[in-house]
Amino acid sequence: MAPSPIHDETGNNDATDGDAQTGDASPGARALSRLRADPALARGLARVLAEDLMTRPAAAYIEPEQLTRDVLGGLRELAEPARAEALERWIAEQLTRLREHAQTIRSRPLAEHLPPALPAVLERAARRPFTPSAELVRALVDHGATRELMRSILHKSLLDFGRKLWSAVPDTSRIPGARLRSRLFNVAKGVASTVGGELEHQLEDRVRRFVDGTLDRAITMIVERASDPRYATAMAAQRADMVAAVLPLETALLRGELEQVSPADVAADVRAGIASFAAWGELEPTLRDALHDERERLGQTTLRELLAGSSLEETWSAPIEGALARHLQRVFAGEGFARWLASVTDEG
Repeated sequence: MAPSPIHDETGNNDATDGDAQTGDASPGARALSRLRADPALARGLARVLAEDLMTRPAAAYIEPEQLTRDVLGGLRELAEPARAEALERWIAEQLTRLREHAQTIRSRPLAEHLPPALPAVLERAARRPFTPSAELVRALVDHGATRELMRSILHKSLLDFGRKLWSAVPDTSRIPGARLRSRLFNVAKGVASTVGGELEHQLEDRVRRFVDGTLDRAITMIVERASDPRYATAMAAQRADMVAAVLPLETALLRGELEQVSPADVAADVRAGIASFAAWGELEPTLRDALHDERERLGQTTLRELLAGSSLEETWSAPIEGALARHLQRVFAGEGFARWLASVTDEG
């Protein structure tokens, strides 16, 4: 049974075309007719390409000098005002479309958007003990924003505690035989009230200095606890609890968080980031040295050898070859490929 003809995007039948149907067809036209009519040829070419990819030394795909020039050239071109503005608009448009699409998704718990067994896997992974270094923890938590947050919490908590503590002192003025004691309590409460007011309104600087001293100890306690192997299990349980708390959240809530992201601001940040890399004098030597080191590390190792034992090649080689073959068939059906093939095979 003859294979069905392949159609290009316009719907035209390109299995046989023009003078390819005649006996005096040019070599290019005959080759094009065969490529379009026989899908096995596309599959064979896909297999050749895939095999070459797997058996060629991986280092052959890393050309440090050329790749460095290409990356730098691309970044500098994107950093040019006209192109940068166009890229910024494009990024903002894509993010806007993403937000609009998110509004069409039915709201339900986040866990229901995942495979049924995945939440348990995530919780189990989060629960594995892990002890980061004290230097890393301090770098993450000991900065201005964290200190200001903790300072505000401690300052307000201390003042509120003082007010509640003295307001809880009982009124003993009506207890028989306790007149002197009640007077002393009332005097104490009055003094405490005055002192509390002074602390709130006149001694703010002293309170803040006290809190600042407490902050250093609080930060140190956080660092010590997070980096102490004795608390690894407790910290792992905290991570697992965080995962368990997030999974039941409705996607409508997450959409609301996404609405707070300004596409224009994100696009402007991306543009600024590209400009900073393009202007960074250390990018060229850093990238070139990294590529040279990776090429040296790989040596003559092929991609197949790198993947050995992972089952990745066995699992994905057939689907990849199939997808490549289908793409090649679409390429063969296009007029652009026909013109290119004619320029290669036909004389004159």
